[in-house]
Amino acid sequence: MLNGERVVLRPIERADLPRLLELRSDAELERLVWGAPYPHTLEELEAAFDRNAEKAPPDRDAVEFGIDVDGTLIGRITMFFFDRVGQTCRMGISIERSMTGKGYGRDAIATLVRYAFEDLNLHRISIDTLATNEAAMHAFAACGFVEEGRLRQHYWYRGRYVDAVDMGILRSEWLAEKA
Repeated sequence: MLNGERVVLRPIERADLPRLLELRSDAELERLVWGAPYPHTLEELEAAFDRNAEKAPPDRDAVEFGIDVDGTLIGRITMFFFDRVGQTCRMGISIERSMTGKGYGRDAIATLVRYAFEDLNLHRISIDTLATNEAAMHAFAACGFVEEGRLRQHYWYRGRYVDAVDMGILRSEWLAEKA
């Protein structure tokens, strides 16, 4: 488990899957994370959980944590698309909408960034988000991420094309900010 100031990042367990299904059933949250809501089943989440559990941690396609606040799972945060040579990865986060704007996302991001740089020896982490998702961009910027580029009209969101903003942080930047 990784302790932040306000959150605990912990492994996702099979018992968490009904709660994750509940979060994945929030159509607006799904639009913000995936661009469009899709129906999910508990069996689908269980199958994905089982596939990931079969692999030892270094061989997993993603490193995923549940975001826990006072014993309640409020979301998840993930690192994926690992480049073992360049020591880079991408990051994604999803938090229950009623829990946004309270600093939990920023704390989860900061905690995972610390883990990525201190424990996994990563060099760079990047994310992308909808250009209209100002809360996400603010949370990432507060953790040291900088805008690196923009993909014009990259995502289909609520009936129109929206730019994707690509943001990243280097370990050297994180260390300088920490000092």
